[in-house]
Amino acid sequence: MSSTTRIAYSVDIARKPEAVWQVFTHWQYLLGDQVFRDFRWLEGEPWQAGSRMEVDMVMPFPFSIQRVITAVEAPHKVTWINHAQGITAVQWTTFEERPEGTHVQTWAEYTAQSFPVLQRSLEEIIHEMIRHSLDSLKRACEAGA
Repeated sequence: MSSTTRIAYSVDIARKPEAVWQVFTHWQYLLGDQVFRDFRWLEGEPWQAGSRMEVDMVMPFPFSIQRVITAVEAPHKVTWINHAQGITAVQWTTFEERPEGTHVQTWAEYTAQSFPVLQRSLEEIIHEMIRHSLDSLKRACEAGA
C-alpha cells in the first residue's frame, strides 16, 4: 500500500542567502561524510528547471537517486523530484533572508510502498538524510566554505 508522508527541517545560518546558495549548489560540503558519495549532472544546465542529476548514496546502504530540478529561483528556492528504490519524493528548499543571516527550510513529500529498511522506518531515514544535509550546509557556511 502506498502513502504520502511529509518531512520538514530547517536551520539558521549566519550568512547572506547568496553565500549560502553558493555553498549549497556546489555539494562539496556533503562528500566524504559516509552519507553521500557523489553528485553528477546528467542532462541540461546545472540548476535549471528540467536538468537531471544522479546522487550516489552511502547511507543507509549504497544506492542512487535520480533527481530532476523542477523550479529554481536562485538564491531563494529550489524544487526537485527524486526517484529511488521505489520511492518518489518532491523536495522544496527555501533560503529566507533574515537580519541574522538566512533561514533555510526544506520539506519533502514522498510516496512509497511501506517496507522496513534496516530496522528503521523510511520516514526516519529520509528525515536523517535531510537533517544531515542542512546541518552540514550550516557547518560549511559558517566555517567559511
